[in-house]
Amino acid sequence: MAALAALAAIMLVLTGCAGAPEGGASGEGSAKRVQIVASTNVYGQIAEQIGGDRVDVTSIISSGSQDPHSYEATARDQLAISRAQLVIENGGGFDAFIARLIAAAGTDPVIITAVNFAEDAPDSHEGDGHEADADVHGADAHDADAHDGDVHDAHAHDAHAHDADDAHAHDADGHDTGTHDADAHDEAAHDHDNEHVWFDPAAMSRLGAQLAADLATLDPEGAGEFARNAADFALELEAVQGEIARIGAEHAGEGVFLSEPLAAALAAETGLVDVTPEGFAAAVEAGRDVSPSVLLASLRVIEGGEARVVFVNAQTAGAETKRIMDAATAANIPILAFTETIPEGSAGVRTASYPEWMADNVARLAAALAEGTSTPAAAAATAASEPTAEPTAASETGTGTGTGTAVAA
Repeated sequence: MAALAALAAIMLVLTGCAGAPEGGASGEGSAKRVQIVASTNVYGQIAEQIGGDRVDVTSIISSGSQDPHSYEATARDQLAISRAQLVIENGGGFDAFIARLIAAAGTDPVIITAVNFAEDAPDSHEGDGHEADADVHGADAHDADAHDGDVHDAHAHDAHAHDADDAHAHDADGHDTGTHDADAHDEAAHDHDNEHVWFDPAAMSRLGAQLAADLATLDPEGAGEFARNAADFALELEAVQGEIARIGAEHAGEGVFLSEPLAAALAAETGLVDVTPEGFAAAVEAGRDVSPSVLLASLRVIEGGEARVVFVNAQTAGAETKRIMDAATAANIPILAFTETIPEGSAGVRTASYPEWMADNVARLAAALAEGTSTPAAAAATAASEPTAEPTAASETGTGTGTGTAVAA
């Protein structure tokens, strides 16, 4: 907390001399826009798409070299949070720095926590005002009258998205005074399987509907625009979900090896079966060594042809993951690399919108599963009888779809 206190002190100096937060507009018009801070550029892009010209968005993490789990906030981050009217975090322990920044700022912005929109969240949104079909299809889905300000005031932000007990584990009195219990928030006792919820387009569609509703409360004049943008966003994601369903119809039940749980939600949505031996993915995600017995069992899964495809995190690949990738290459099993943020080009500009990025991820998966033969056993037989294919990298930009070593750019 001493570091955050120092950041808060520096922030007071920056307030007098700094311009708009990075990624936001400056000038008189900027002050009239809703100020949004997102923990990563995934949520930042969604906010930009739904908020349009009526919002200023600052994404704290936008580079693949930044690890949200261990990110150390800066004075600029603290300043952005102090100005935010709405904050979008992932939750589930993924971006705990957000809670600490809010606590240090002593403010009380509206907070949207993405993990609460997962199907396996403790307080399911389906049928309770967060279903995409009910909320965002049609320009009038979130008009100002339909969105009751009493439900979304600053301290009682929707019982489903921010229940004081379930969603944020904030003490009720502490939340009212604008102080978040950072330790309780860091624990993030979300009873869900995987915090990487942005790989579930349906969850993001529900988040988009909630965002439109919250923005309508903060900026009632823009309610119609927010609703229309959220409807367009949902329609884009429906197309992605349609492709996911098509993949599931063709490949449900086939095996996937997950070096860590990054894209586990996508695998589950397509009906793929996780054949990763217990302990491998958890160890890699936590930065621990994989035990020799688990590594041996994992190599047997790959060599035995149980996996049709291997998922890896393009931003982290330790020695054990490299062993799995080498084994997959030898067995002619496609390797797909996924990133935790929307990749940026050399000029620091995102290469795609969230729907475009997810569409590309799904297309790469479809291409990988279409390679080779139709069953794991046949794939193993093919790998044993044919030479290994020339490696083709699956890069951070999501263009690689071939077999071989997939590494971060």
